[in-house]
Amino acid sequence: MIRGSHPLLAALVERWRPETHTFVLPVGEVTVTLEDVAHIFGLPIDGEPVSGWTGSSSDFVQSQHGNIRT
Repeated sequence: MIRGSHPLLAALVERWRPETHTFVLPVGEVTVTLEDVAHIFGLPIDGEPVSGWTGSSSDFVQSQHGNIRT
């Protein structure tokens, strides 16, 4: 976690609207796109798509991390 980011994260959580999957800010609604995530985390978004059942358990997702091919 980035140090000093708790107030920012708390503010974003308060503005998240799960029914529309957007943040409602004073300037309007903001949606986080796949391109945004790619820039933030430095992840490539080209290549073959990944699909399938993931399960809802974070333990399951973490255990599957080693099976991801790049």
